[in-house]
Amino acid sequence: MINIIVSDAVGALPLVDRNEPVEFSGTPIAPDETTIEDAFACIQNYALTDRIPKSILDYLSGKGSDIETPKTLDNKVTHFVLNDVPDSCEAALQIAARMGVPSMVFSTFIEGESREAGIFFGSLAREIQSNKRPNCTAMFCLLFRGNNNQS
Repeated sequence: MINIIVSDAVGALPLVDRNEPVEFSGTPIAPDETTIEDAFACIQNYALTDRIPKSILDYLSGKGSDIETPKTLDNKVTHFVLNDVPDSCEAALQIAARMGVPSMVFSTFIEGESREAGIFFGSLAREIQSNKRPNCTAMFCLLFRGNNNQS
């Protein structure tokens, strides 16, 4: 099986060679490094035992190897990353340059609630419009990238 990935992982480094397979874990198509014991320990660590249904606690406390997720796929899956967060911004930067629009990548590490990020972007736009900071001309492309996954 070949897995072609478009990654939205914040903090990823730009890709060096898209022709080289990458290691990948913790998804439905990759080995899972966590264990049932890890899940049970997390529930205990955050004192959630009384808030979790008994059927789930019973399942997790069974600790049988037959309920574990695969820890290896015996090289049956090869992963290739087609695009990631920094590459998306780099592509947009190149397109803006071809169009003659001054631009810069402000951040590829934006995380959090989209509504809150929008408030920040709005205040930044007002700063640019009113005070021409950060050093922007009338026509300027400011690039941001991240994701809004909440853990």
